[in-house]
Order: sequence, then C-alpha cells, then structure tokens
Amino acid sequence: MSLDDRFRSIPRPSRLGTFALEAEPRMPRVARSFDNYPAILFDFQTATSGGPARRLANISYSPPGDVEIVDGLGAVRKARLAVLECRTVDRNLSGYFFRIAEAILFDGGSLISEPQFDSAFDALVKLFSALQRPGRLPLQGLWVELAMIAWSEAPSEAISSWHSSSRALHDFSAGHFRLEVKGTARGLREHAFLLDQLAQLPQGETLIASVMLTETSDGATIYDLLALITARAEVTREQVLRVEAIVAESLGNGWEDAHELRFDLDAALQSLRLFPASAVPCVGLPLPAQVKDVSFVADLSSASSIEIEEARSRASFFADLLPPS
Repeated sequence: MSLDDRFRSIPRPSRLGTFALEAEPRMPRVARSFDNYPAILFDFQTATSGGPARRLANISYSPPGDVEIVDGLGAVRKARLAVLECRTVDRNLSGYFFRIAEAILFDGGSLISEPQFDSAFDALVKLFSALQRPGRLPLQGLWVELAMIAWSEAPSEAISSWHSSSRALHDFSAGHFRLEVKGTARGLREHAFLLDQLAQLPQGETLIASVMLTETSDGATIYDLLALITARAEVTREQVLRVEAIVAESLGNGWEDAHELRFDLDAALQSLRLFPASAVPCVGLPLPAQVKDVSFVADLSSASSIEIEEARSRASFFADLLPPS
C-alpha cells in the first residue's frame, strides 16, 4: 500500500494543532493534520538533528518539538517529533509529496541516517521548487523517454545514460554511441529533427527510436512509467533520485497535466522501430556556410529500419538500452 493510500485511511483529528495517526502505526509515520493536510512525522534520536524550520508554497517543515498526536484508538498524547507537511488537499499533489518524500528521505522504509537528512531535505525542496517553474520538455517527449527506460534490458544503464538537460542533443548517450527517441500521436511516422542529431561521426553510432502513440483512457501516464522504472530491482536509490529530479525539472508547472496524458504502453512497444541516423530523410548537404541550427520534419514511413536484435548486437550500449525482442 502506498503512503498516500495509507494517508487516505486516517480520519481527520478533531482538535486544532493535532495530528492523527493510522490505527496500526508503522514506518514511515504517516499522519493527517487538523487542516486535512498530509504529513510525515520523524522521531530523531539526537536533540540536535533535523535542521531548521522551512516553508515553501506547498511544503512546511518543523524541527523536533512537542507535537500532539491522536492514535488509532483516539488517545491523545504528546511526543517530540519533527513534522513534514504538504499544505494541500489536492490528491495528485499529496501523492507526489508522499512518493518524493519516501524516495528521498527513506531507504527501505527506514529514515536515512540523521547526518544525511539535511542534504536530502534540500533535494526534496529542489524538486518541489521545480513544480513552480515552466517545464523544460513536452509531456509527450518525456513519456517516450521514460517508456524506453521502462522497456530497457538494463534500466540502471539506461538511467545513467539519460540526458540531464533538455538541451542535450540526444536523449541517451554513452561514449560514441547515442539513441534519440521520437514519438508521434499523429498517425504518421513523422518526427522533428535537428540536423545536428543526425551528424555522421567517425566513431560510434547514432540510432533513432521511433514510437507511434495511441491516446487511451486506460493507458499509462508519466507517473505510471515512473512506478514501473523505480520498481525494477536493479534500480538504486540514487538512480531513483536522478530520475525524479529530471522528471520534476522537465514537467515544471505542467506536473498536473501529466496525470491526464495516457498512451497505450503495449501498442507503443509494438510500434517501436529503429533507424540508423543515416537512414533518416535529410536536407541536402553541405549547407551554405551562412545556414545554422537547421531543424526539419522527416517522414520515416519508407525509411529502412533495422531489427531490434540487430541494433542490440551493434554495441553493449544498445543491448542495455533496448528491450529484448
């Protein structure tokens, strides 16, 4: 059961300033405030742990102090606890809060070491701050990149090779090998390219992954893909944090829209085609010296693709990143 589901089972406390706990308390300690806000309570072992109080638009943190709590039997008591509260009644933001907090502040259900807490909390603040800024990547583009990681043979390697900036020329790269992922929901295998993405280099290889997308009410959202990725046993806590950071920066204030965009994941995988960069229809070369930063749309419908296993055999990078056929 997710932390957000656990929160939903907790009744609102009847006294101002108190926090209600689950009927059967467990770690992490999930709570509901009198204002109906979701919260997590922390029990630090040393008096100096927990760092200073902080407050953002949606997040507030109070260092260890006397907190009045109501247990599952209705008994009221005081305990010395720190309180991390998400000041919202929006279920989507509540779910995001619990997922991020669990990923950053806990390891296997246990609170990370107290010396690590302050820097980890800084990371949580950074993620929530990103939700206030404009997004850096179209939702459809982010969806297909996450789908590629979810499909990959070795998601740890896929995460490591994933770009950390929307300005990166290719979505995935390692050494001289690159994979650029393109998705379209328009029914034609047409994609926008930067000419530089198709440049022929003396070493390595660039492949283009083309995916056809079908919107459906029961399809997978970006958050569903995140759940698939983070559930993979080989994905480390550090890699989960990297994925969450890239997603938060990419979505920005479009995070709510990401709950609505759904594509058929199985159909997308079935539609996956791989093309060497040299097979993509391109503008005439060489360009005039005065022409730079060329972008264009190419129709790959009749371009020569290669089989997934053929692509996987060309380099360990592609073997790790592409799905087994």
